[in-house]
Amino acid sequence: MLKFALTLSAKGRNQAGRQEIVSYLEKRGIKQTGGGLATMSFAASDEAFATVFRTSFQQAVRSADTIGASAPVQKNEIPVPGDLMGLVDDVSVTPEMQSIRKSF
Repeated sequence: MLKFALTLSAKGRNQAGRQEIVSYLEKRGIKQTGGGLATMSFAASDEAFATVFRTSFQQAVRSADTIGASAPVQKNEIPVPGDLMGLVDDVSVTPEMQSIRKSF
């Protein structure tokens, strides 16, 4: 499963906005995995992600600009679907957790 997060606009941060987002994505096979005051996290198959965002997850990650030696921050060029405009400000890839080990 591919993981991504949505940054919600002010309109998307209420119960009705959140429900609209979840309903839209769940109808397309994407499951909510978490959320906070201004974000929501989801998991999707390759096919569901490509259908909703009109780009493959791999292409979104490949086109990301990485910052720093361990690349913990990524800038993504994933378009917000038209049906979620006004509710969602940004779509971002959730980076894979990496183990950091120091050798002495």
